[in-house]
Amino acid sequence: PASAILAHAASKAGRGGASHMLQAQLAQALTTGPLGNASSQSSPGGGALGLEDNQGGRRSTSARLRAHLFCLPRLSQRVAHLLVVVANALQLLLMIAFLSLLLARLDGHLSCGYSLIFVPLWVSDAITCVTGLSETARVLRAPSDSPKRNALINQVNRLKGCVCVAAFKALVALRLDGTWPSTPVYVLCSPYYAAAVLRLALHFCKRPLEAAPRRTACGKLLRPRPGTPFNPVHALVVLIALRIDGVFRLSWALTFLPLWAVFGVLGLVAVGVGCLALGVLLLREPYERGQRALFLLCFVILVTITTSGSLFLAALTRRLDSPTSRVTNAAIIVPLICGYGVLLGCYLTFTLLLPRLLLRDLVAAAATQQQEEEEEEEDESGVLDLVTQQLGPPFLVRHSSTLFKRMHTSAMFEALVGKGLQGLHEGVRGDAGGGGAADAAKPPPGGPEQAGAEQAKPRLVRLDEERAAEGAAEGAAEGAAE
Repeated sequence: PASAILAHAASKAGRGGASHMLQAQLAQALTTGPLGNASSQSSPGGGALGLEDNQGGRRSTSARLRAHLFCLPRLSQRVAHLLVVVANALQLLLMIAFLSLLLARLDGHLSCGYSLIFVPLWVSDAITCVTGLSETARVLRAPSDSPKRNALINQVNRLKGCVCVAAFKALVALRLDGTWPSTPVYVLCSPYYAAAVLRLALHFCKRPLEAAPRRTACGKLLRPRPGTPFNPVHALVVLIALRIDGVFRLSWALTFLPLWAVFGVLGLVAVGVGCLALGVLLLREPYERGQRALFLLCFVILVTITTSGSLFLAALTRRLDSPTSRVTNAAIIVPLICGYGVLLGCYLTFTLLLPRLLLRDLVAAAATQQQEEEEEEEDESGVLDLVTQQLGPPFLVRHSSTLFKRMHTSAMFEALVGKGLQGLHEGVRGDAGGGGAADAAKPPPGGPEQAGAEQAKPRLVRLDEERAAEGAAEGAAEGAAE
């Protein structure tokens, strides 16, 4: 449930206000515990679950009723989650209690029958049956359009296995108590045979998967069914039963060879995961405390299963192959008790503490990302000014024979146009003033016609010069603009 909540919140977290959204959706859900008050969660609408009537600050009766109705599913989900946690932890405690009682009975500290020793295991089987019936009812209440055939078969298979295992334990207790002292062990294992046959039949009742079809050698399209038709534990139980009844005389070391192979593979995996765990501890990436804790927790579980199982199997094999050996009952059972104790601590850590660490890392990472995005947006506005200041003007303009200056386009345009217009005005004023004074001071050399022509000539020349100056100015302006 914690991983589902985290994935749902992470998918909704956007750029703006990501940390606030995560706090609103996860902080209350994971920090108040499974029985936290669901009606105290706030929402954007105000009030419990956004149903508060904001007119005058009063809540109507219908709004309160709807609030309580909406709170019931959330409260029931939390209660169901709490019950699952308690059931799993209780089953681990019951296994520890059974191993402790068995050790005391074998050492002679208890004189009761084995039927009382097996009571913790039967209580654990009863818990499994109750949870299986609850899951079956939930599957049956699912909408009719949902694919629930395979899910229902899985729950039936689970209930079948629980009932068969409980029956096997009852038969073993009856033989140990002397009720059926001469019953062969392979007969006591008959519930496992029934479980294997029912598992095979239920497997072929499942609906094939639509995805990933396989084609056989004959060219026929084959769609696989989920799950496996066989359980290797059933074959191992039959092998041990035949060895106890003396059907074959192999040593117990060879009889337990499948288990040795399993623990050998787990040991190799533990070594590889240990190298990865060392690297994870040395890296110390920020905002990954929850991920590091999850990885180390899985590593501890793997090492615990491998170590306790290997010690138990080694001591049991030595005791069975060498009856005169000094292997005590405590050397066989204590590793299992310690292993189940460590698994119980890991389970409680995984359920109660790990979601809070993951939540804290997720909220901190979202807040840091939001802060970095705000800083990037602030820095983008000054990038253009910074680039403009760092880059030099693109044009090199000659001011004299030894002086060159770099100028921008706008500055060069203003300089060229200003000089062109200034030269134009000075030329026009000089031509007009100089021509008029010369004409006035110089007397006409011959007759009135010649004097009129001399007076008219400067006017034509002046007009031509004005036109030429205007053309030059226009050309200079166009060149500067280009």
